[in-house]
Amino acid sequence: MKALAFCLLLAVSQELSAQTYSFDVWHKGKVVVAGWDTLRGLIKYGSESTLQLMRDGNIETYDAEKVVSFEIQDESYKRTRQFYSLRYGAAEANKYFFFELLSYGKVTVLSREAIEIKTLSQGTDMAPPKKHHVLVEKYFLWDKRNAVASFRGRPKDWNELLVERISDVNGYIKQRRLNLRNKYDVKQIIDFYNSFFNP
Repeated sequence: MKALAFCLLLAVSQELSAQTYSFDVWHKGKVVVAGWDTLRGLIKYGSESTLQLMRDGNIETYDAEKVVSFEIQDESYKRTRQFYSLRYGAAEANKYFFFELLSYGKVTVLSREAIEIKTLSQGTDMAPPKKHHVLVEKYFLWDKRNAVASFRGRPKDWNELLVERISDVNGYIKQRRLNLRNKYDVKQIIDFYNSFFNP
């Protein structure tokens, strides 16, 4: 999977060269289900709240509310990715969704993937607009009470969130040439910030 573009922070967008996304692919991994049993096999996760596990030649399907967490070896990103099933939404619409854990500590940051359709101009008055499917990453904060809140992720939002060490963080970003448009660069930045507070 080739990431071709990222939109800024609020919704970090990846336009892909093919209509294949990480959640369309089977990954080696393990699932912790309700009751805390750990199941291993090939995993295909839904962008919303379903997961399929292939083991012993059979495919089992789990809704997010039946899953505690899961971990996959994602070859498209060349990394291990960890997800949690957490409640999110207003009281009347509160239900479980899968969130990827980016960093845990004083500030715990999660993300979620979604597909959106973007309409782009063709560059000429005569050409009709063209629609593109775009993978969108949105950020969330997870507090010590297990409450999940959406996070807009504008530059000033990151500055306010990391204010206690913002000069160190800015130096780290510059030294490592990190880009807040890249989800896993964001992970490095938050991990660095949390390192000042983690025992």
